[in-house]
Amino acid sequence: MKISIIAVGKIKEKYFIDAVSEYKKRLQAYAEIEIIEVADEKIPDKASLKEEELIKRKEGDKLLQKIKKNDFVVLLDAGHGGSDPGSCNGTEYEKVYNLKMMLKLKELLDNTDGIKTYASRTTDVFIDRQGRLDFATGYENANIYVSIHNNSSSNKKYDGTLVMFHDGDYDKDYGITSKELAQIVSDELIDELGTRNWGIRDPKDQVWVLYYSTLPSIMCEVAYMSNDEELERIKSEEFQEAAARAIYNGILKAKEQIEKNK
Repeated sequence: MKISIIAVGKIKEKYFIDAVSEYKKRLQAYAEIEIIEVADEKIPDKASLKEEELIKRKEGDKLLQKIKKNDFVVLLDAGHGGSDPGSCNGTEYEKVYNLKMMLKLKELLDNTDGIKTYASRTTDVFIDRQGRLDFATGYENANIYVSIHNNSSSNKKYDGTLVMFHDGDYDKDYGITSKELAQIVSDELIDELGTRNWGIRDPKDQVWVLYYSTLPSIMCEVAYMSNDEELERIKSEEFQEAAARAIYNGILKAKEQIEKNK
């Protein structure tokens, strides 16, 4: 399917790039973008468009409505990446395990009917904090944002799991708060992993992406990279899968709560 964008005169010059970017962001997984360039300064009347083009536009509108109405959209973030390794223990870098866990979680969600995911990164690339915030706030049909990290401390005895949140100014009623989402996911992680429970915490403006996010958002600090014993668990495929499964189960419970509150 193709979605048509009409670009005319000064409108094309000023808004063309933004329009294409927005449509691609919202429909990139579903449709190919088709550009219709019109030389006249006036926007053409619908009657002047070819019947085929009108059909495409109507199909695109219906598709967009369907996406917004039916899909539960989860934004997934793997912390750090590229030149930012995150926490380090010897030659082991946090960015590697954040991504491994996130990709396992994404696979689980992508194989679940009614759920659509977008990821901030799927490879080892650097994203600055503004880029992460742009990602977290860039999908108007998104329901929740989940970021995966692993913790670190100068005290190598520290171990366990922490989930962070911040209930800020939401742009609409999402049917769940960040605090509620954090508690649901925290409970699932502790039950699944058996790690020390550091509970949930609001770091206020210390975590930029949570502080400025406009939808329910959490950051999972799954375990401690700086603890040698816990690092061995983090490195294991079994632990990564268990962490992904726990967060997945938490997301399903959150989805159920959101749908009840509609």
